[in-house]
Amino acid sequence: MKPNYNICSTAGSTLGRLHLKDSKEKISASKLNTNLEKDNHFYGKTHTEEAKLKMRESKLSKTISNKTKEKISVTMTGRKFTEEHRTNLSLANKNSKIISVLNLETKEETNYTSISQAERSLGFPKGSISDNLKSKSGNPYRGIYKFTVEDKR
Repeated sequence: MKPNYNICSTAGSTLGRLHLKDSKEKISASKLNTNLEKDNHFYGKTHTEEAKLKMRESKLSKTISNKTKEKISVTMTGRKFTEEHRTNLSLANKNSKIISVLNLETKEETNYTSISQAERSLGFPKGSISDNLKSKSGNPYRGIYKFTVEDKR
């Protein structure tokens, strides 16, 4: 049987049915700019603290399979974050520290949200600030820069 209507094998389900590319474009165009502001059922509302807690707990209890982790890794590979985004990620990290860099020649002190951000901004090789902080000599880096680590405020 090759019917024109009711072509899905299971009643009430579109499982296994594929839309044509043309149909997908039409559906996409019809949905464009819908559910904005007052058309959205959640417009002007907020989740209760109880609902937020339930959502948080449901996310924390889930474990991600290795296959899913690999897919995430593939999609994230090569992705470039803006400096602002990197700063926000660094600040969100509960173990992050503020790195204070003092230029001994100009007496100018600059604070950075992470060691990586300081290295990028100052053009230092990766790991150079960490190595200097770990060294027992306490000598300024390149004879000019003195680093100190502060707890996040």
